[in-house]
Amino acid sequence: MDDIGRRLMSMNWVYGDGDPSALAELHRRIADTGRRETLIEYQKLLNGVTFRLANVAGGEPFHIDLSEGRELDRAILGSFLGRMCADTYPTRGFMASALAISGTQRKPGAGFGRLMTEIGAVRNNAKAIYDFWVAEVTKAHAWYVAHPESH
Repeated sequence: MDDIGRRLMSMNWVYGDGDPSALAELHRRIADTGRRETLIEYQKLLNGVTFRLANVAGGEPFHIDLSEGRELDRAILGSFLGRMCADTYPTRGFMASALAISGTQRKPGAGFGRLMTEIGAVRNNAKAIYDFWVAEVTKAHAWYVAHPESH
């Protein structure tokens, strides 16, 4: 495993490690998106997913609606997307979260660039982050098409 993979694996995913069922559903949706060689908007990725996190709402089930503008919702989404990268990068060679995008910007939000910079995958400049994202989308699409039964 390279340094980037080690950094991803050593991170504390405050929310992303807290609900294996929600994580599995998000992985399934990302895999379906990859097989279609498309991208998925954050809210579409989240629609209908029930989260149960011991550290949120006392463990009661809840849904995320990003249109409500809650910072906690963005933090939960970011943690799950980061956890997905920790699952896919070391074993499959790509960042799964690259397939999830902002509906208004049609590219990943700032959190993608921050995480990729933090783990040393890319320099902190807009063009480098954009080019890295495009490459990750290409790798993810190729992997999911070649592995149609995987999540």
